[in-house]
Amino acid sequence: MAVEVMNNQQPVEHSKSAAASQQFLFPFLLRDGKVEAFVKKLLQTGFTFFSVSDEKQQDQFYGKLKISHRNLGTYFMPNIEPIIFPDGLDDIEGLRRFSKKMDALCRFDSSRLI
Repeated sequence: MAVEVMNNQQPVEHSKSAAASQQFLFPFLLRDGKVEAFVKKLLQTGFTFFSVSDEKQQDQFYGKLKISHRNLGTYFMPNIEPIIFPDGLDDIEGLRRFSKKMDALCRFDSSRLI
């Protein structure tokens, strides 16, 4: 395990990883009047509105990884959860997330992998 000091701060320990999983989030803001048309297009092209309260989704998007939606809901503060995990498609005050399983075969090479 290598140790590196960055900017005269505490040492950072580097360890090897056996595997890595990546999710890509594309945050953006749409003009007024364009959001609902975009939501409709996402749904038409196979995206699903992500809901942390829908535990059936926890096996749909992550492949072999096991992600507990119950744990996702539990570990976020109650006052922030409605913003980052809104319950419904029409909750426009939250950060609505849409998910789609891509089944893309990718390869990531790094000297940090085992």
